Amino acid sequence: MSENRSNLSNTIVDVVKQKNTKLHPRFLHPDHEISSFNIFKLNSTANATLIIQSLCPCDHKITTEAMALNKVLFLMLLAFATSHVATAGDPDITSDFILPPNVTAVDGSFFTYTGLRSAVNSQPGAGFSVSKAASAELPALLGQSVSLAVLKYSAGSVNPPHTHPRSAELLFLVQGYLEVGFVDTGNKLYTQSLQPGDVFVFPKGLIHYQYCNSGSAAVAVSAFGSANAGTVSVPKSVFATGVDDVVLAKSFNTDVATIQKLKAAMALNKVLFLMLLAFAISHVATASGPDITSDFILPPNLTAVDGSFFTYTGLRSVVNSQPGAGFSVSKAAVAEFPALLGQSVSMAVLKYSAGSVNPPHTHPRSAELLFLVNGYLEVGFVDTGNKLYTRSLQPGDVFVFPKGLIHYQYCNSGSAAIAVSAFGSTNAGTVSVPMSVFATGVDDVVLAKSFKTNDGTIQELVRNLGRNLGTLIDSDFVKKLLVLLSLVTGIVSLILLINSHSRGTP
Repeated sequence: MSENRSNLSNTIVDVVKQKNTKLHPRFLHPDHEISSFNIFKLNSTANATLIIQSLCPCDHKITTEAMALNKVLFLMLLAFATSHVATAGDPDITSDFILPPNVTAVDGSFFTYTGLRSAVNSQPGAGFSVSKAASAELPALLGQSVSLAVLKYSAGSVNPPHTHPRSAELLFLVQGYLEVGFVDTGNKLYTQSLQPGDVFVFPKGLIHYQYCNSGSAAVAVSAFGSANAGTVSVPKSVFATGVDDVVLAKSFNTDVATIQKLKAAMALNKVLFLMLLAFAISHVATASGPDITSDFILPPNLTAVDGSFFTYTGLRSVVNSQPGAGFSVSKAAVAEFPALLGQSVSMAVLKYSAGSVNPPHTHPRSAELLFLVNGYLEVGFVDTGNKLYTRSLQPGDVFVFPKGLIHYQYCNSGSAAIAVSAFGSTNAGTVSVPMSVFATGVDDVVLAKSFKTNDGTIQELVRNLGRNLGTLIDSDFVKKLLVLLSLVTGIVSLILLINSHSRGTP
């Protein structure tokens, strides 16, 4: 523990030296547990003062031909997805889910957390606040390798430098503007300015922050690839846990008197911090997927990146539009966002028109933690004992679908609904039950015997599926795959042309 804290303080010192910035004696104020801006990248005296001060105080018709195209695209998508390294979540449990001691039976309410309802119905208050849905709040998450949090920032507030030792953080900015950044183990700072709809990944275990540097408040939803990602506040860990003054003075190249001033500022929250630390340690920490041996994974032939590499802007249109007809999904997974590779986390924005359904499906490599932002949903899943668990959700509710189990969502009200889902894998995968069973060429006899019916009924199901299934593959993905297919076709044609020309040349 002491070595980790020393490393954290050394990282801060090294970065501060690189930026020629002196730490202010009032580096942190006890009233701010967690907040948001790059305290290391101080471009002006005004910025420096601001940061230090903030630290101180379904009925979609498609033709049979279109269904055939969907089938081809589905197979291409499946091959494309499985070609990626799948860093699954925590070590697999040997049951569908983990029940609390002395509990033998549960219903849908066990998988539901209602503590975030107020988060969707209120604007940010003063400073920075975080509302979590982790294993401490929702015990059903134990063993499911996923959690989430709603982050709210008043104008000018900061989420001070901190780390999550057991997971990367995937932040989706819903409202407002943020300046974000993290420092890698080589003491290089990566920063980015975010606008609504942007997604940013903070790699596992690295020091990072967020700063609401505009004149208006901001709201974000963060996904984690662990049921208990943990939070290590750099100021608290260094200055509120009894590390010797001399050690800190030498580490920060200052004197003992300055260190004592910093400690005095932290003293008011020291007891609370130790209580929270003990509480966090007492919980089972199902760490994220197999660790990579670097801070992040760069694409081939790429040796240097900046903050834009860790940013995905493909969801900007999602936050500015209402659900269209039917159900749609917009993903921020490794296929869309290569910086996620090795980070064991991803997310998706789900939109439902009134009466639409996300048909029964599974995610083979992750549980799904769904946070309902607005509207109403009827959700359910079936365990391996064929027991159905259902729940009616309202805005702010969180529901976990255990890894690999068949589940669905139904927008059963007269209005549309929007949800954000977190996954404990960069590539959770989706297996659509209707598509996989009835649109992949499985023999009618096999299906008839499996479903205890006759060939005629199966053929009717297949025909109806072709007419009424709807878009199981989201349109953005289809467009990307078509562009990719066109590109590959063009490259192949060019290669054939070159080869033909080469053979015809003496």
